[in-house]
Amino acid sequence: MRYLCMTVTEASPQGGRNLDRLVDSLQRQDGEVDLVLVVRGGARQPVRRQRGRVTVHPLLASHVVGLSVARNLAQEHARRLGLLERVAVVSFPDDDCRYPDGLLSRVAGHLARSGCECVTGAYGPSIEEVDRRRFRLGDASLTPRLVMRAGCSGSMFFTGRAVRAIGDFDVRLGLGAPYGASEDADYLLRALALGLPAVYRPRDVVVLHPYKVHRPAEYYVGNVAVLAKHAGHLAGIRLLLARRLLHGMLLVTRSNMAFAHLRRALDASCVMGLDRYRQNPRCNSIAAQERAACR
Repeated sequence: MRYLCMTVTEASPQGGRNLDRLVDSLQRQDGEVDLVLVVRGGARQPVRRQRGRVTVHPLLASHVVGLSVARNLAQEHARRLGLLERVAVVSFPDDDCRYPDGLLSRVAGHLARSGCECVTGAYGPSIEEVDRRRFRLGDASLTPRLVMRAGCSGSMFFTGRAVRAIGDFDVRLGLGAPYGASEDADYLLRALALGLPAVYRPRDVVVLHPYKVHRPAEYYVGNVAVLAKHAGHLAGIRLLLARRLLHGMLLVTRSNMAFAHLRRALDASCVMGLDRYRQNPRCNSIAAQERAACR
């Protein structure tokens, strides 16, 4: 069986260490892995292209390129090589993720048995340290509420044709973009908007990934932006958006977030809302026939 992973790393010693750990975990999967690697920072040193079962496809990008732009470069390269048509599972791990042994084959089994095009799960520093208040046990169909609570790029997995249908990441979202978070939530919500069947499997699908220090302001603006983007065409999103705005007001009142972040979130909500009426609400998918094929 063959799998495709697309990741972004920095041209730095820490980026190299992260990448080595990720590749080591990919080598222990039950199958061959193509890793499309975007190195930000203009590194010129050669990247080893074959590491056991892992074939690395390296790309160079400017350090100022945002995460979503870099992932789109990886997708373009994968499409050019025809990789999306050859693999059972496509994933977008951060470079500091690690996959437990056999994870990708379990994901492939879930996708094949269920007929779904996407499966998501949980993540944590170790399997024992997964925050089960956030990633509650119990399999379920993926919903917008679950996406906003538990969606993460490191623990979301797709079929190749689903990725072809959804298309590129929204470059306005994600690290280094105007709204610096929630590009992964947007990707999952777009899958739901296209009618792609998706499931949540928090017990069997667990990725090893460190929790980031909790700084709500870093994620708040992106969270509001993505909810505003989808408020017109997914059930329940408007309520989630209203609750998120009220929560922001509470954070400001408690001095846990500066008012400037709330103001930026309100601006983002207006911008995304206007764009929703100017554009096709089904976003920037690659081809309409790919959408139809995944239904």
